[in-house]
Parts: sequence; structure tokens; C-alpha cells
Amino acid sequence: MKNFRKIFIAAIFFSVFSPSLFGETRVSAERQKLIDYGLTLQGTPYVWGGKTPSTGLDCSGFVGYVAKQALEKNITGTAAMMYKNLEHISPEEREPGDLIFFAVKSGSTYNITHVGIYLGLYHGEGKLDGERIFLHSASDGKYTGVIVSSINDSYWGKHFYGYARFLPPTPVPEPEQEIQMKEDVAKSTVPIPSNVPADIPTETPANAETSEPNLPTPGKLLSTDDLDTGNM
Repeated sequence: MKNFRKIFIAAIFFSVFSPSLFGETRVSAERQKLIDYGLTLQGTPYVWGGKTPSTGLDCSGFVGYVAKQALEKNITGTAAMMYKNLEHISPEEREPGDLIFFAVKSGSTYNITHVGIYLGLYHGEGKLDGERIFLHSASDGKYTGVIVSSINDSYWGKHFYGYARFLPPTPVPEPEQEIQMKEDVAKSTVPIPSNVPADIPTETPANAETSEPNLPTPGKLLSTDDLDTGNM
């Protein structure tokens, strides 16, 4: 199944289905709808405290706006408040449509400062191939506003904090499909540490290679037809 949405004057294709492997939905309809809607906002400028695309969006404003408009779900407050109020999940439990959080350490305390929507493992063209990616509204750096980034980016990889969800998990597939999913995940080029100290948030090993994300811009076609969403 292919979902087409319009970004400014260009069409952008993004799907978390993989019909060539399974022929069935890889994530729930709710999660797909959330992702589809969020991607239509790419290019929206970042504005601190912004809650709507017409005036700009900050990170929590973006997540709250997408949840409300796409699914009539109310998620309000700062990134820290969202993390506090939602169900926390491990990297092994995550799937596209869950929220990913980042923090800055101050002394012995981690202050959650950023949130985005996790999209999964991307298989496609450019530097994002083989990377786990997320959609968010960035305030600083080479690219700002609503963009897609890799969680292994030199900055985000160092500040990863955790995951939380506000949508039910996608129903478990049939046994044969589950086996295939586990095989697909095993082929990932982005390893996930099995034992992560509770006081040291991290997404990848310290020596993991990082690269600048190949960020999509308005007018560019982003194809994620081969996005692997099994046990992401």
C-alpha cells in the first residue's frame, strides 16, 4: 500500500508497509496515519512555543499538533512533561509511531529537552540508508524546522534518552511472519546495545560511526517503501 501526501508543491511518498515481504500492514492504521500526517509538515519552520504550522512549531508543539490533527489525541506540555505522562518503553519494544526523547545532562541530572516521532529503519537512497530515523522540529544546527534525522547523528546519538508511547502496539503477526521479521531485524547495520546502564542513556555504542543525515527538503522525493518496522 502506498500513501501519497503533498508537501508544498511536491509529492512525497512514505510508507511503512513492505508488500514485497509480507503483503500486509507492518504497523497499525493509527500509527500509519500519524506518520503520514506528520510527514506533510516537513519544511514547517521552528518557532519556540509554536503550536500550529501557520506560526511555526517547536518540538513538543509539533508532536502535539500531529497527534491532535491526525488522531484526535491530546498530548500537551513540554517534551519533559510528555515523557513523564506517557508509558515508557525499551528500544526492543519501540515501533514507528512511538515517541523518542533526548536530554541534556546537568551535573548528575538529565533534563529532557527534545521529542520527535520515531519512524523506523530506513532502506533507501542517500546517507539515511540503513539508519533508524525520526521526524521532529529542530531548533538549531545546519537544518531547522520539521525534518527527518538519524538517531545516530553525531548530536542526537549523544543525547538520546528514551522512548514512550501513546498508541497501542501493533498486533503481533502470525508466527511465520514473526520469524521473518526477526530475520530482517538481524540484518540491520545499526546495532542496538543489549545492556544499557540505567544512568547512561545511549542509542548506539560509543564507537558507532555517525554521519550527517541526508535530510529531505521540500520538493525532494523521500521513498521509504522498504522501511523495516518489525521490532524496531
